[in-house]
Amino acid sequence: MKRMVYIWFRAFSGFRHRVTRRFTPVGRFVLAGIAASAIFGLDTTKTTAYQAFTCLVALIAVALVWNMFFRVNLTALRILPRFGSAGQMLSYRIKVIHSGDKQLNGLFLLENLPDPRPSFADYVKAGFGLKKEYRRWEQLIAMNQVAVADKQSIPVLMPKSEVEIKAGFVPLRRGRIEFESLSVGRADLFGLINAYATVPLKQHVLILPKRYVLPDIKLPGNRAYQLGGVALSTSVADSEEFQSLREYRPGDPPRKIHWKSWAKTGKPIIKEYQDEFFVRHALILDTFMEGELSEVFEEAISVAASFACTVQTQESLLDLMFVGTEAFCETIGRGQGQIEHFLEILACVRPRYDKAFSVLNHHVVSRRPVISGCVCVLLAWDKDRSDFVHNLHVLGLQPLVIVITNPEFSNVPALESVEEKPGWLYLLTTGKIEEGLAKI
Repeated sequence: MKRMVYIWFRAFSGFRHRVTRRFTPVGRFVLAGIAASAIFGLDTTKTTAYQAFTCLVALIAVALVWNMFFRVNLTALRILPRFGSAGQMLSYRIKVIHSGDKQLNGLFLLENLPDPRPSFADYVKAGFGLKKEYRRWEQLIAMNQVAVADKQSIPVLMPKSEVEIKAGFVPLRRGRIEFESLSVGRADLFGLINAYATVPLKQHVLILPKRYVLPDIKLPGNRAYQLGGVALSTSVADSEEFQSLREYRPGDPPRKIHWKSWAKTGKPIIKEYQDEFFVRHALILDTFMEGELSEVFEEAISVAASFACTVQTQESLLDLMFVGTEAFCETIGRGQGQIEHFLEILACVRPRYDKAFSVLNHHVVSRRPVISGCVCVLLAWDKDRSDFVHNLHVLGLQPLVIVITNPEFSNVPALESVEEKPGWLYLLTTGKIEEGLAKI
């Protein structure tokens, strides 16, 4: 039964998309007129509606025949930026090359984006009752739709010529947008039906997460000794402060040998440097989900991206920590890593349904010696996450904890009855994330 409903929904959505794409607004009005005149013109002895039916059907037939002869000899090239950002206009250019011998006018371009209809597995996982089935189907399509691209008009193309068109759209979701092809279209002489020719053109662009404006937040944490000493500080562009010279001891690395002193004394001499102390924060992202909380997850990614872009890392390090297919840690700050790389990683993060939250706990605890403080972005508040934050306090990390909540899902049952929350804990509601961040 579930599969039959899925097949019907998928077929209906595909039919509706094709009608909207193929017929112009005037053409859809004509179709409605054909349906109405067919109903009211059944009895030809009592009404003349059948005459309108015949006329409208003739218009559609002529438009269909006209479009059968639509042919173009075009190639195209997209000139895409390296990145786009969710919720912000992505502008790019399309170069259209006409290699035919005829002048072309009245053409337009339309991007062919990936099919947003969910798979059967995703549809079953939604698990809604029959009364809400189609509403949920529409929600799944909206969640999968990466962008909506409008038609782009093409100027008159002279024989053996090319034009460059400015195009753009607003990406709806982070992640990689796959451009399948371009469709070159033209309406018939009555403006009822669009005819299309497909121009294969596979490309992609990475859409970075949406970011919010954060207030001036002073993160907890003090300067701490960094394991690796000068080797680590060199990799993060810190200055090496020379301290003294001493005789070689077994185990000293060869790179610390002071060759001039060895030449003078005849025995190996080692350079000593001052130990390196600086602030190192951890940005801990919760990726463990149960059930359908995709909006919560997407907002958590956006909040993490906002912190990554806002935290001042000229004099500190910032470690992004989460669990994907394996435990992951990426560092930026003090010359190491770039924020763009951070955002690229966040653009590709996917939720985990097959692992326990304790994996993240072990990952963070193992890096405690080098971490000064941390920001935790959590998807819920339950016993596992409460114990995790408690362990961070015991370890002296003084975390700033942000829990993303959704009014439709009770994902903070342990805090619903608490009137006064701890000063380090903030609940942000989907749809009001920016307002909540402003109060931190």
